Amino acid sequence: MHSSNRRTLRGTALAIGAVAASIVLAACASGPAVPTDEDPTTGTETTGLAEAQEMVDMWISETGTYTEPPVDGGPAAVNDKSIYIISCGESSSSCARATAGAVSAIETIGWEYTIFDTEGDYSQAGAGVRQAIAADADGVFSYFIDCSYMQGPLAEAKEAGIFVVQAEGIDCDVTDPSAEPGFAWSVTYNEGPVYEWIKSFGAAQAAYAVVASGGTGNSLFIADSESIMTAGQIDAVADVFASCSECVNTTVAYTFAEQYEGLAQQVGNELLKNPNLTQVISAYDGILQAGVSEAVLQHTRASGMEIMMVGGEGQTPTIDLVRDGVIAAGVGLDNEAEAWSAIDALNRLFQGVEPVGSGIGVQIFDRENNLPASGPYVSPIDYQSVYRAAWAVS
Repeated sequence: MHSSNRRTLRGTALAIGAVAASIVLAACASGPAVPTDEDPTTGTETTGLAEAQEMVDMWISETGTYTEPPVDGGPAAVNDKSIYIISCGESSSSCARATAGAVSAIETIGWEYTIFDTEGDYSQAGAGVRQAIAADADGVFSYFIDCSYMQGPLAEAKEAGIFVVQAEGIDCDVTDPSAEPGFAWSVTYNEGPVYEWIKSFGAAQAAYAVVASGGTGNSLFIADSESIMTAGQIDAVADVFASCSECVNTTVAYTFAEQYEGLAQQVGNELLKNPNLTQVISAYDGILQAGVSEAVLQHTRASGMEIMMVGGEGQTPTIDLVRDGVIAAGVGLDNEAEAWSAIDALNRLFQGVEPVGSGIGVQIFDRENNLPASGPYVSPIDYQSVYRAAWAVS
């Protein structure tokens, strides 16, 4: 699919009772929400529930922790720039949505662009950077690809005077403090750098589960074992559950290959091994779509048990499952907002102005709160209008 300037290569705070109501409505969700720190079955105090409720109240509010991006005052858009978009894989809903956001922002600002699709093979990202150098591009936007996959080409781009900005990747100096940063700018969030933000994301998922179960849930958290970002999410989920005295949490980590080759069976086996499970949490939506939701549904049909599912960022399939009552909740992320922030960063770098934060925070959605009328989760902030005003474009 081509356009005139496109070339494609490879490519309100909520009380706990309201939370309970949304879960009762869910056909495959369970877990009584009890607005007290006392376990009614034993009369003992359950620690951690009140703290989890406070977190849910904050994150399920009308805007969560989102704010307008702090771009008031410009600079206005600079003219005649060419940008390479390096996609983490257009077959992935999150990656494709980030690309779409970048395209929308670039077209709004009036620049040209080229899409380089790694097709999920991040080792190809360096080739995309080198193509940008050969094409004499002015800037590059990379999404969800760590610096380590393209450290050499990033150094070459810097030498060539090409700005490379990114979202949701980990820079080289984060993993190796002695290394030079590979990126000219990394999208930042209201919680801080991406690694801090993802920990709040995971804490929100776990807090919702704790509140939904009244502090007595038995949860399975499913995440990958290869991503630095997900490692922070795993730690945050574990911390929230550890503060809940009557909660049980088991983490299942898998490789990226297993996500596509047998993850559903692995989850099914875990469900059989733990007949007391009441909740399943997926680190992000790709996991749900790779067979987790199917495995849970098959298990509940066969066993007659009810298991509440918590999803990730709110891609369209997940939002549809929330509407249908299959999934109870998720933590929203508008990938397009990340891309608009990255393009604003490029516009600033081109003019010698320091980039600013994205205004992106954390917000929980469920069947009763923050669910869009159609399509995927969208930011509660009209960020596009804010950027257009800053760029002085229509």
